[in-house]
Amino acid sequence: MTVREHGVPAWKAAVLHGGPGGAGEAGPLARAMAACGIATLEPLQSAHSVDGQVEELRMQLAARCDGPVDIVGWSWGAWLGCWLAARHPAMVRRLILVGCAPFEEVDLEGIMALRLSRLSLDEARELQSGPSGGDISRMLALLKKADSFDPDDAPPPPVAFDPALHAAVWGEAKALRRNGDLLREVERIRCPVIAIHGDHDPHPAEGVRRPLAERLADVRFHRLENCGHAPWVERQARALFLSLLEEIVSER
Repeated sequence: MTVREHGVPAWKAAVLHGGPGGAGEAGPLARAMAACGIATLEPLQSAHSVDGQVEELRMQLAARCDGPVDIVGWSWGAWLGCWLAARHPAMVRRLILVGCAPFEEVDLEGIMALRLSRLSLDEARELQSGPSGGDISRMLALLKKADSFDPDDAPPPPVAFDPALHAAVWGEAKALRRNGDLLREVERIRCPVIAIHGDHDPHPAEGVRRPLAERLADVRFHRLENCGHAPWVERQARALFLSLLEEIVSER
């Protein structure tokens, strides 16, 4: 149960990485938050089930935090944050969803087609074929190109990708979305929820905004212009995104 620490305790926030199985992918976000004065934990998940990841995350936070923290869940981590907030409300002060995937299958159509349309024909074929020889860095670079509006030149962060974990957890999570259990858990969330979504993110914003607005009383939605799936890599949106996070975390 590895947890990277960015900044000096007491911890104000925890950043949840994508994937599932993409441990380390949100490291640049955690470091950027720490540079803004937000002491941030970066839990790295290793459990091979949804319940296992929620329990693992609970234990990681309980061992380091004396009270609730702001959870910043990116991509897959946004769903994981929802499960944590629903099942362990005393641990989550606020839930911040960044680049969240749609909560309902009706909003899935066109996501991969849009991604592929932003790549060359050879790149699209390469992305569809998956990593060669277990090298995930090339796949991350292609996804960064497909998912971003105006990305920086930084190379993808080192990621300890676990394909078996990804297949097990993502397969289970998709089934929970399909049968409605995911949204039934979302309905149990009682903390404030803030969704931040780039207007260039291939995941449709309405697939996040609408289900949350229909089920939660305390929810806000911020749409960032000229911004893709990972706002911290965007030249035109990064400063506004980090300023927004600072503002949210500083709220009482």
